[in-house]
Amino acid sequence: MPKKWKGRLEDICSADNAEFAYKEARRTTKNKKGYWVRYYAKEEHRKQLCDRIMQGRYRPKPCRVFIFYEPNSKKTRVIEAPHFETKLVEHMITAIYWQAILRFLHPHCCASVVNRGIEYIRKLAKRWSRLPKKQKKYYVKGDIKKFFPSIDKQVALNVYQRHIGDTRVIGLIDLLMPHDVGQPLGNTLVQSTANLTLTAFDYECQKFTKHYMRYMDDFVLMFSNKRKAQKFITYIKPWVKENIKLEIKTEGSCAIQIWQWKKKALDIAGYITSYGGYQKIRRKTYLKIRNLLKLDSFSLHQAYSLVSLRGWVAHSSCSKLSDAVERKIQEKRLISIVSKGARKQCQELLKPTMIQ
Repeated sequence: MPKKWKGRLEDICSADNAEFAYKEARRTTKNKKGYWVRYYAKEEHRKQLCDRIMQGRYRPKPCRVFIFYEPNSKKTRVIEAPHFETKLVEHMITAIYWQAILRFLHPHCCASVVNRGIEYIRKLAKRWSRLPKKQKKYYVKGDIKKFFPSIDKQVALNVYQRHIGDTRVIGLIDLLMPHDVGQPLGNTLVQSTANLTLTAFDYECQKFTKHYMRYMDDFVLMFSNKRKAQKFITYIKPWVKENIKLEIKTEGSCAIQIWQWKKKALDIAGYITSYGGYQKIRRKTYLKIRNLLKLDSFSLHQAYSLVSLRGWVAHSSCSKLSDAVERKIQEKRLISIVSKGARKQCQELLKPTMIQ
């Protein structure tokens, strides 16, 4: 039996934890002057919420549903933005169990984890390029098919049940998962649930090679020969379907395949890493930066874009492009434009609402 994580429903509903969770929920909310943000700023209202949870009377409020279009992948995603009260409850849960969850996750699970973002995985790919030639001949790259819409609620709850001893907490988490199959994007607890669901997959992959990384549902494994890579693919496809009720893509551009690193550079998390360790940004990102560099005048949105993309280029091996971006930012004083724009937006949020 695995060791249970420390934390009971009383810890989740404590006044200190509710106050900490409120600050976190408010920090991640755009409209910081909204009614429910101001409502739960008062300790007495947070106490009432905790009492409802303790007595089993809490029911999540309905989410705000909207469709988001991703121009890069040309996909539409259904986003279910949780009510502030729901977000607060989720932060109360994660505040208690986050450290235990972090210890449980695979060390190379690199998404929605503090200090394990894109930069972490870029450095890891760079480190792989320094491996002896015998160890880095082939890599397998794959993707989970429709990951978030396919997460099985019972599989996720089973993971929580193995590690959380308080059945009342399990019941609360159950309430916060609205669908039997599929977890809503935009939900705070979903990121932890998604990583926990794939943790068994992570450790199963590590049985075949110690060189493994995952960025949300994209995974890469390094092998010394093609036979080992083929053996892994043959084994993992049915394992994923049987054990975590998901499916690995077998068709399309993201289908699971074996590549020879010398012939095909490793592409993950926005960076393309060559066999020798040279790292460049993806073509779409490069074209976007090039078009921004041609501009003589910048709107606030364009200034935001170039300033935010500066970090991507600076961490790559594209030194000339990085210098060109830096010169443009200095020449057009884009940092000043962005800071003034942010200040203006902040002032608009703080304006008192006009009562007619």
